[in-house]
Amino acid sequence: MGSSNFDSLGVASVTAAPASQQDPGSLAGAILVGAGLGILGFLAGGLTGLAMGEATDCHDVSCTVPPLLLGVGGGTFGMALGVHLGNRRQGDFGLDLLTAAAMLPVAGGVVWLVTGDNLHPVVAATIPLAQLAGTVVVERAVGRARAQRRGLTVSLVPQGAAGAGLRVSVSF
Repeated sequence: MGSSNFDSLGVASVTAAPASQQDPGSLAGAILVGAGLGILGFLAGGLTGLAMGEATDCHDVSCTVPPLLLGVGGGTFGMALGVHLGNRRQGDFGLDLLTAAAMLPVAGGVVWLVTGDNLHPVVAATIPLAQLAGTVVVERAVGRARAQRRGLTVSLVPQGAAGAGLRVSVSF
């Protein structure tokens, strides 16, 4: 909601809360939509890679690399998009995508350092979970920072005995 006050000169100000403060986004929505679109992106990318491999009639171990890379890329893109949409687009999608992409080698490196060559699928699942957590944190932090910068202030300024003037200030 908005607030009103008078300063020492008798200037009345009304400050309206920006829409983004009234609707701060949804943590649960960011997590659930991010996870859902991440899974869909992984499947779409992986299936695209498989179709590309079959189109080239590849029957080598190296044929698994394109589906894996496209799956990881699709999952990363889908996760970032899902987090952004699930948080009601309060943050910055580009920054979310960069965060998710940067978390991939970082989380993968930590998992490899901890497990070495004995990678278990349950441990490997921590990589997308770390991506999701990092992306949600960045999306929500950017959304809160944007909400604090935005606002509308309307002031009634006395102008001598003749009356008053209206001053409007919009910050972005």
